[in-house]
Amino acid sequence: MQHVSQAARLAYRRDIDGLRAVAVVPVVLFHAGAAAIPGGFIGVDIFFVISGYLITGILLGEADRGRVSIARFYERRVRRIGPALLVVLAATFLAAHLLLFPAQYVDFAKSLLAAEGFVSNIWFWTQAGYFKAQGDVVPLLHTWSLAVEEQFYIFMPLAVALLARRPALLRWSLAAAALASLALSIFGTIWSPGATFYWLPTRAWELLLGALLAAGMIPRAADRWRPAIAWLGLALIAVGLVAIDERTPFPGAAALLPCLGAAAILHSGDGTPVGRLLSFRPMVAIGLISYSLYLWHWPVLVLGRQLVGGDLGPLGAAAAVALSFALATLSYWFVEQPTRNRLRVRSRPLVLACAAGALALALLALWVIADRGKPARFSPELVAMLEPDRDTIGARCRDRGECRFGPGDPDILLLGDSHAAAMAEGVEAAARPLGRGGELVTVNACPPLIGFTYTGLTLRDARTCKAAIERAVRNAPATVVLAANWPTYLAQDRQGVEAALRRTIDALGRRRIIILAGLPRPEGDLPWATAVAMRNGDPHPRVRPAGRQLVPLDLPANATMVDLERAFCPDGRCLAQVAGRPTFSDTNHPSAAAARRLVAPALAPALAR
Repeated sequence: MQHVSQAARLAYRRDIDGLRAVAVVPVVLFHAGAAAIPGGFIGVDIFFVISGYLITGILLGEADRGRVSIARFYERRVRRIGPALLVVLAATFLAAHLLLFPAQYVDFAKSLLAAEGFVSNIWFWTQAGYFKAQGDVVPLLHTWSLAVEEQFYIFMPLAVALLARRPALLRWSLAAAALASLALSIFGTIWSPGATFYWLPTRAWELLLGALLAAGMIPRAADRWRPAIAWLGLALIAVGLVAIDERTPFPGAAALLPCLGAAAILHSGDGTPVGRLLSFRPMVAIGLISYSLYLWHWPVLVLGRQLVGGDLGPLGAAAAVALSFALATLSYWFVEQPTRNRLRVRSRPLVLACAAGALALALLALWVIADRGKPARFSPELVAMLEPDRDTIGARCRDRGECRFGPGDPDILLLGDSHAAAMAEGVEAAARPLGRGGELVTVNACPPLIGFTYTGLTLRDARTCKAAIERAVRNAPATVVLAANWPTYLAQDRQGVEAALRRTIDALGRRRIIILAGLPRPEGDLPWATAVAMRNGDPHPRVRPAGRQLVPLDLPANATMVDLERAFCPDGRCLAQVAGRPTFSDTNHPSAAAARRLVAPALAPALAR
């Protein structure tokens, strides 16, 4: 056991606090919108490696002294993370009550329950992808990483307690688990990127990498090589910060950059030039407050955007970051430090106080959910502006992929992505007076084009998209309406889109083809921005013209392109509301009201021909 215990006895290292600073600062700057570090989110992966290294070292140190106390381990976890987390949750709850609209408030309350149960990684996986959710008002999104860690620490102390007396078996068991998790992570980025980003099985290898270092799996390098290894580790992290972005399949193989970089620095010790650099006093100071800074920065940024009704801008983001540092410093000195001192705060009262605080917040969250987000806090007009479209054709068909609408047998096919689903109400409204029925075939992020694949799709979803489009084109009725989020696909490959559109028209033969294009764009989430403007007494947000989308092609006589910009932007000014409702249900999808009032009249002449 001696060779394990040598690695397990971890004296305080200032350079590890410096490495924490290297982890947290990019995360904060990335979330604040710093374009220079597109991979700033990899700081979380560095935290995972550090955590696995330190916690496993502590457990092995206990095992070396004769006994691993599971109860004491969890008492330390409560003492380490509980008080600061509860303070942030309580403060965020208060701000949410003042700023969040009803549906947002309900979502926040549900996420708070998930955060308290350390299952928020699973909760946010079911709601949206990480990068998609960053654009929403989700104040507790960042708690997903805490959930991953705490789920890991359900198993780690048990593994050490059972296998500590057999160090070789422990090391090889950890290594096997790490390799299995890494393989799952690599393949998961292809087949299920959302689950792979959030779930413990595809993240465990990052924590296990640190655990393997603490367990002595990797022999210590000779002194002459340690500086080079540390510099290599720092370089790997730097490359990850600039080479990885939100389009990179992640974690997967890409996460090896920050994780191996952090492992190299940890393994090299604190006597290297890199160790001395990381031990620089400002780096250590930031590292000491890194946990509180991580907790505070995201709610401050998100609720700041909710307050102003959009992007904070450089000055606003800088102010939010400065406020986060100030709150983190206060939290470190007045919450973290006192509660970690066993002489000042005994274990039993601390655990009971944390449990009582968590219960109180949970009851408040249930109260918010039961009252549907407390709509009485706002005017009825504002609440009505935020009411989602209900019982629409697109909503009814979302889970089925295809369904019929209108009277009689369908002789109109509406084919496309989620924009087609959003416009189904308009197609139905235009077709019904003609006595015509239709069928909607829709797959999210799937352009209605033969031979064109959106790069944002997973391999599995791309296959589903291809099969759905080819089947729909092959079995299409007399009239086909194509609708899609054209700007997204044109930004990927304009020539590819236009060539694929020609192929699709050729494949449809002599059928009547109508292409819906030219949809304008709101400046942000239109219902939310409109509600913020109403709350703040500001002018209503603008909707901008579409700009250059699909250029008029040399279409055959049986094909027509309907320019929706003319319907949405009469007299050159694009409408933000129609019939008292927003023209868009979010940042780009037309609302049901707009589909019925604007899309239908624009489409009707083409259907009547």
